[in-house]
Amino acid sequence: NGAGGRDSAVLNGTSGAEEAELRPGIGVLKGSYFLVCVTDAETVTVNGRGGADTGRMYALAGTKDKFTGTSTYASLAAGIYTNRLNNFPRVQVFGNPGETSDEARLYGSAAISETFIGTPDSVVMNGGSYRIQVDSFRWNYAYGNGAGDKAELYDRPTTRDWLVADPTYARLSGSGFYIWARDF
Repeated sequence: NGAGGRDSAVLNGTSGAEEAELRPGIGVLKGSYFLVCVTDAETVTVNGRGGADTGRMYALAGTKDKFTGTSTYASLAAGIYTNRLNNFPRVQVFGNPGETSDEARLYGSAAISETFIGTPDSVVMNGGSYRIQVDSFRWNYAYGNGAGDKAELYDRPTTRDWLVADPTYARLSGSGFYIWARDF
């Protein structure tokens, strides 16, 4: 328990498969033979050390949440809280449906061929060795990095949506969503 002040916690995994769950002010790391919980910490970092680690991150309702994801880390800033997962091959991020300011940025790796899939409800960056899914974020930006990357954008078939594209980027937007993909 952080018990006041500006508190940070760093949790280190093992070479086995672990699960991490990060919420604003709360961090949980669960392995085959252990469970670690942190509460009332403004910053929580969990380091994966190999294995089939999975992580879940949750946005804070009523704030402008900012998520950044790459092949090596995932970071979510929500109000005064910042949570980070390092070297987790599977990450899922949960936003708050209907919020208008939450923003996600996904960055491809130059050494990995990634596929980015964007829909009005979620976006996914899949690099084979890693996968990041972001659900219910209003503003979504994805950056390819060559290496055979591709992007697929899907609209809602029952609403009027807008697609703008040129050789370097594509933007799809509609009621309650915005997806921008560059260099795929």
